[in-house]
Amino acid sequence: MHTRKEARKKVDKVVRRFFFIEDIPLWKVKSPYFIQMLNVVGRVGQTQTRFACMFIMLSNLLGERVYNGLTSLMVSQEYTRKKVARTKKEKDVSSIILSAFFWRQARDTVKVSRDTVKVCAPILKVLCLADREGATMGLIYELSDRMIKSISSIESIDSARLEEVKNLCVERWNMLHSPLPAAAFILHPIWKSKSPQLDPKVHAGWIDLIERYTCGDIKKQGVLIDEMDMYKSIEGLFAQPIAKDERRMHNAVK
Repeated sequence: MHTRKEARKKVDKVVRRFFFIEDIPLWKVKSPYFIQMLNVVGRVGQTQTRFACMFIMLSNLLGERVYNGLTSLMVSQEYTRKKVARTKKEKDVSSIILSAFFWRQARDTVKVSRDTVKVCAPILKVLCLADREGATMGLIYELSDRMIKSISSIESIDSARLEEVKNLCVERWNMLHSPLPAAAFILHPIWKSKSPQLDPKVHAGWIDLIERYTCGDIKKQGVLIDEMDMYKSIEGLFAQPIAKDERRMHNAVK
């Protein structure tokens, strides 16, 4: 109770400071939209926390040591002789722990949760990358393709559900097949060894981009293509040490 009281005080302090610093009149809290916002945010926070806690708790319960310990405790003479063992709450707890149905449901729940994590992990990786500061467009183009391949390789999930998730990702991935992301993919140094320009769709996007950029000027297009050849061959400015420094190429996403 004391901890909860302190937490509420901290929340009140933070909210008051926000209203004061941003010069927001206090009567704004009477707005129905403000109350609605707090309710929605509160529900989201509780849902995420509840899922994580329940998943961890069930995973730990299913451990052989915990399972054997709990079931043995419920039938041990030392425990059944205690006063607490004769209460209604104990009867309810005992019926749950000794129920094969409960443990079967727990195993199924953990399995589904783990399968969900398998699907969401590659998607979350791409989303986090997209939210990161810096030039990430060229990275996302390749990693989106990896995300789809990773999801397709999962074997422990129902094929129909997996196909549905995959189709959603493919639809989103198809949106990236446009000139600008294609050019970013080609020009990102981390993918140079993959020769992305050999991909017909990527190459077509690059050509489309330089045509738009130069407004159809053939001479300017030639200059850009020559510079691209220098980039691929690591000539000129691209041969300098700073241009080849792998520490500046986001090696973490390889």
